[in-house]
Amino acid sequence: MSDWIRWGGGPMPVDRSERVEVETECHATFTAFAGALEWSFYNGHDGVIAYRVVTD
Repeated sequence: MSDWIRWGGGPMPVDRSERVEVETECHATFTAFAGALEWSFYNGHDGVIAYRVVTD
């Protein structure tokens, strides 16, 4: 996996087909394809605060 990257909003930073792990504002983590988590990248409540690309 890549290192954690802090997320501050804006366009989704990875392709929808990339497998990513994300951390939300409530510190929950989820692993899925970015397209499945797209709502989290734009959601103002419990949105993504960090992500990393899964390379395994």
